[in-house]
Amino acid sequence: MAQGMLVAERETPFRAIIICIAGGLIVLFASGYFWLSSPPKAALSPAVKRLRVQGLSLYEERKYGQAAARLSRYAKAVPSDWLVRDALAEAYWQTGDGQRAFVELTAVDRAKSPNGDRLYRLGLLADQLGKEVAAMSYLRESVRLKPKSMLARVELAKVLAKNERYDESIVHWQAAIKLLPERDLYAAIIYAELGDVLSNKGDSEKAKEAYRRGLDIEPGNVYLQARVAGTGGQ
Repeated sequence: MAQGMLVAERETPFRAIIICIAGGLIVLFASGYFWLSSPPKAALSPAVKRLRVQGLSLYEERKYGQAAARLSRYAKAVPSDWLVRDALAEAYWQTGDGQRAFVELTAVDRAKSPNGDRLYRLGLLADQLGKEVAAMSYLRESVRLKPKSMLARVELAKVLAKNERYDESIVHWQAAIKLLPERDLYAAIIYAELGDVLSNKGDSEKAKEAYRRGLDIEPGNVYLQARVAGTGGQ
């Protein structure tokens, strides 16, 4: 019994040492992580700090060209300020520079946790730049993270249809309709899109049904009227 107590007494300080070392390592790694992921603002020059403040202020004022000029200079000095890089991506996009917007937003996405809205924006940019495989991948992930996002569903369905992935596109058009209130006017537009996909797939009867459902919601829709007439009429 005494020997057992002696062993226990020896193990206790040993365990305490291990716990202290493990705790110290956790603190050390955590400190290193935050040091690496956060811009060292205290070490920044006043001029660099001004670039950030001015750039974000111009961004909030929707003066995207001026904002991009300042934020890009700041980002070169502090590349790990992801809030700024995200704003810079949007500023580039708003000024029509999709390629730079895509580069900046991709960098943010790689550094941060998955975000449905960011992935949606990346999907739009990728599609705009002709990166269709990437666009489908980003938009699928956006829908996975935000299954009730109408925008993500619609854009994914469009990109899939453009790439002749009709069956998957139909699934997302149908899901988008279910997200809308009953007889919402926007549903008529979605039924038109759904009808076109079904028509392209060669399923004229289901296409006709989709067009007719759209007309039930918006009887004056000229496009739907023409499509119904073109598929055999009412």
